Amino acid sequence: MSAKQITYENIDPKVRSTIMVGLTLAMLIACLDGTIVSTCGATIASELNGIALYSWMVTAYMLCETVMIPISGKLSDLYGRKPVFLVGLALFVAGSLLAGMSASMEMMIACRALQGLGGGILIPVATAAVADLYEPAKRARMQGMLGAVFGIGMGLGPVLGGYITKYIGWHWVFYINLPMAVILPDSEFCGPYGAKIS
Repeated sequence: MSAKQITYENIDPKVRSTIMVGLTLAMLIACLDGTIVSTCGATIASELNGIALYSWMVTAYMLCETVMIPISGKLSDLYGRKPVFLVGLALFVAGSLLAGMSASMEMMIACRALQGLGGGILIPVATAAVADLYEPAKRARMQGMLGAVFGIGMGLGPVLGGYITKYIGWHWVFYINLPMAVILPDSEFCGPYGAKIS
């Protein structure tokens, strides 16, 4: 017996709110990492003896994120939001963990690329899920909210990256993403909603 399809017409408002919090958090963290290394990149490159490869730390993330956005949007339409979201989350968190452990600039660039693949999945799935959660009259407002979160994340990234590097250490610029591996898979998005949405 198949599970009942959950749509904006029959979803519980409390569940919808919980899902939106999870989607917003995923969007924020993915956007932060696009710019977070801009203020601490020189420190990282210097410690890893890779000044010549400095620009690739940012470029690898952005390039992989850009490539994955249209692909993952289509995949989430075909296979559902939950499995695609979880793959993106796994890639993003694994990339963050490995980036924090990087011992060379080449490893850092590869880890940033992995993070970018994950971020390129999280962002479009979060945006596409709004259409599943809200009726047409409210979708534009909610997508506008996610767009604002995108802008905040991009702007906050350099400030946060510089602060963490100065007072804690550059490794924590990446480790701050790790709680997502615990919080988001247990959220409503990856629970009943994710299991039943097409």
